Amino acid sequence: MVMFSLLILAGLVATSLSSPFPAVREYPRLECPEGWALIDRTCFLLADEAGTWDEGQSFCNQRSASLATISSQTQQVAITAMLSQSVWIGLNDRKEENTFVWADGSDYNYASWNDENPSNFQDAEHCVESRKSYGYLWNDNSCNNTMKFLCSKPPELVITANKTATTTTTTTPAPVCEEGWEMFEDTMCYKVSDGLASWPRAREACLAQYAQLAAVTSKGQQNFLAARLTGNTWIGLNDEVKEGTFTWQDGTEPGYTNWEEGEPNNSYAYLTLGVGEDCVEVRPEDGYMWNDELCTMERLFVCQKPPQ
Repeated sequence: MVMFSLLILAGLVATSLSSPFPAVREYPRLECPEGWALIDRTCFLLADEAGTWDEGQSFCNQRSASLATISSQTQQVAITAMLSQSVWIGLNDRKEENTFVWADGSDYNYASWNDENPSNFQDAEHCVESRKSYGYLWNDNSCNNTMKFLCSKPPELVITANKTATTTTTTTPAPVCEEGWEMFEDTMCYKVSDGLASWPRAREACLAQYAQLAAVTSKGQQNFLAARLTGNTWIGLNDEVKEGTFTWQDGTEPGYTNWEEGEPNNSYAYLTLGVGEDCVEVRPEDGYMWNDELCTMERLFVCQKPPQ
């Protein structure tokens, strides 16, 4: 009887393994067309062409998109890392002065304006650019000016079926950094330079890698970076736009700081006829605390960009 039961059990197992109806699991993912970048659930395209704001909107419309809607700080930071020159985005107040709307009709609930903008200079600035000379913060400009276009559109939701004879577990791919970069808490990738550069040169070197000088926004990030620094190192904090008002490279004000006692003090301004200490370094010899320094001094530097 026992032998008979074992034979039945073996038969059931064999039938299960050879079943013509394997398990089917669906895997949804967001996809953008080739050449577009997926950033925070939106597809972005940096066009090679340049023109007026209207020509940019026409260019994007032909690709089932519109001039870009930037709706989060995550998108602003990532886009800043993509750019090498000013671009048109979709924000405008052409219908009603100082009532800004996005070209695709999205809600206007995030902004990244440069100081004193929008200004509507000479009552002739009704279209918005992400401006290189302002660290890619936003500026209202004449819609007839010529610059490159940044387009955006929603991604496509793609569902693929994975057939397998055994039960599988659906997992979300883990974020990864490019080779040579190190990840902090699955949120940001960092890379410390091998050589020295002035702060402006360091910023350019980061931008060339689709990144920006690091923004240190928490004690955890501070400790993570401190463990990797071997000398005085530039970060993205600076007060180049307005003396005493420090902002990160993307224009945001710091919520976390780690200043050395007595800093920032802009000490060189008293010795160099107003050329002050407008850029911030991390100094290992002072416990990895921060110091404002002349931007022309050459230091190591640390870049950051979102993981893939």
